[in-house]
Amino acid sequence: VTDKILRMVPNVQSFQTTLRCIRYWAKQRGIYSNVAGFLGGINWAILVARICQLYPTALPSLLVSRFFKVYSQWRWPNPVLLCPIEGGSLVLQSWDPRRNFRDRNDLMPIITPAYPCINSSYNVSSSTLCIMQQEFQRGNNICEAMDASVTGWNTLFERFLFFEAYKNYLQIDITARKDVDLMNWQGWVESRLRLLTSKIEKDTRGMLQCHPHPGECLDKSKRFHRCYFMGLQRKPGVCAQEGGPFDIRFTVEEFKDMV
Repeated sequence: VTDKILRMVPNVQSFQTTLRCIRYWAKQRGIYSNVAGFLGGINWAILVARICQLYPTALPSLLVSRFFKVYSQWRWPNPVLLCPIEGGSLVLQSWDPRRNFRDRNDLMPIITPAYPCINSSYNVSSSTLCIMQQEFQRGNNICEAMDASVTGWNTLFERFLFFEAYKNYLQIDITARKDVDLMNWQGWVESRLRLLTSKIEKDTRGMLQCHPHPGECLDKSKRFHRCYFMGLQRKPGVCAQEGGPFDIRFTVEEFKDMV
């Protein structure tokens, strides 16, 4: 996939510079994590490559600006494609929502260019998509302000202060008795955290938004212990009176039983 992306962009150097910029921005804004339900390296590479195809002669500074402009207006779940979806001689299925029922539920399809062409962003949930759309819009607003010489690049790369952004957080503690157990147990739970996000969304009828922190947190005073956090708030547009308070205790117990 990586080799094919490099062959499909008009200017490899402009692509690589723009991608480094976007990846740094995504990490600063806390949306660089495939496991947490955001996007990982290959996802960002495909998104940037598509912009390079649309603006083949643009310099990286313009490509960054166009990146935010295009994706702040993108109508998901329309897929991002670098080339037509390929069939192949093997029996591997490519992404096709007309034939494959599971593909119809994808919220933010970003399709790999090499056979089998699959959705590389199937982890994205309703909450994480909403958060990324807000970040694309923020990036577009800042780029427009930069064009008008009102602000500079530092504003775009300001770190998102996760632990100051919400009034309510869900903390997931992972403990074990020794290092090997902790590594295995942590990997198992981490790979299923996106299911917890989906369960909370489903059990609150989509009115509660979960914002997973993209990495683990370490408490040095406790051995063999890691924790993850999710910021919780009402989805934008949901009025405070609708549905009253949220009780997610049963959802959390179900998730604990599942893992």
